[in-house]
Amino acid sequence: AINSQPPTKPLNEFKAVYNNNQNSYPLDDKQMLLKGAKLKNTNWIVGGVVFTGVETKMMLNSQEGKIKQSKVELVMNKLIGLVLLAQTILCIFFASMSTYWHEEKVEDRHSYVSYNKKISETWFITFFSYFLLLN
Repeated sequence: AINSQPPTKPLNEFKAVYNNNQNSYPLDDKQMLLKGAKLKNTNWIVGGVVFTGVETKMMLNSQEGKIKQSKVELVMNKLIGLVLLAQTILCIFFASMSTYWHEEKVEDRHSYVSYNKKISETWFITFFSYFLLLN
């Protein structure tokens, strides 16, 4: 049986004791082989697996991959955000001016234009109409 310390991140730290029926042998990082290691100039070995799965030193030291973006992509993302902001500001301005113009100018002078909606409803419809037109 092998009695060892709990799994740790440092690759060069390992303390354990191998106990058979008669003797016990200390084990440290000099007797440890990590995943992918190749043993050369040896005819035979005795090995044992101490940690598997997410408890291995390689898994404890692994990190999630970083999202890679080029500088052009970062600049394009900022520019798209600025264009969307400018478009929203323009749509708010145009919808407000259109609603004002309809309330002040059209209803009094042009009776043939039917305009029976609420101001807020008209503003939202006009806002999204301009948003689609400027897209």
